[in-house]
Amino acid sequence: MPHFYRHYLLFITLCLTLVLGLSLQACSKKPNPGIEVGNPTGTASLKGLLLIIDPERSNGETYELSIITEFSGVLTRFTSKAETLNVNLENVTETSFTVRATFADGTNVRLEVSYSSDNKSILSVELFVNEVLEPATFNTLGDTFACNTDTTNGAEQLSQSICNRIVSCTTTISCADCNTGLNNSDQLTDEFGLPFNDGDITFGEVISQVDSGSLSIQSSELNNCLTDINNLTCDDISGGFSESFPNNYQNIENFIPEGPDNSCPLVFQ
Repeated sequence: MPHFYRHYLLFITLCLTLVLGLSLQACSKKPNPGIEVGNPTGTASLKGLLLIIDPERSNGETYELSIITEFSGVLTRFTSKAETLNVNLENVTETSFTVRATFADGTNVRLEVSYSSDNKSILSVELFVNEVLEPATFNTLGDTFACNTDTTNGAEQLSQSICNRIVSCTTTISCADCNTGLNNSDQLTDEFGLPFNDGDITFGEVISQVDSGSLSIQSSELNNCLTDINNLTCDDISGGFSESFPNNYQNIENFIPEGPDNSCPLVFQ
């Protein structure tokens, strides 16, 4: 056989061998069991959900989970006092997520939450206290998908965060009622560093001016302020809002964090 044809046949043989080897490798490859297939932002439509978990043992302890974003929330434990922690939503799939928290007394709490594939209802909640399963019931507060929306208006985000805390600490106040009452309040100028005096402008007008570009917001201070508001306890809320006077939102300023270490007074400066 001529020297040229021998080289040609050798080349063809090597190519076929390589293709066959790659095909066999691809066919024999198994999926990695450590990777869950799913939508990592499956909880996006759960934002604003307020979930109440009641352990069956009667010691007065309850838990409240407020979902703030698709990957974060606020967990409050109610005993003789309220203790609030920022938490992450872990192991997020299309139908479940995990929440872990350690409270000041060393108590470790884990929630295993499952929800419907259309992201519109909670199906089950398992409560573990110090890794022991505690029988518990759960319910959602109000109209489930509460006060948070996907708004990019920073003033509206402030209003919704305040209302989330009010709604979560009361039994009869809805997000719609709270937003209406809060937006009619004209006593929140100093608390957020607005260039107005109390009585000059309602918070609804502030939201409109942010929409139009007449007012600008410091984004980093806004994010810090939202965190401070999300950390407010029900005791804090009771200092500025009473369910006995459901139409009075003029004292909200009393619980807005405005100390030297807080960012709320710098939001509009």
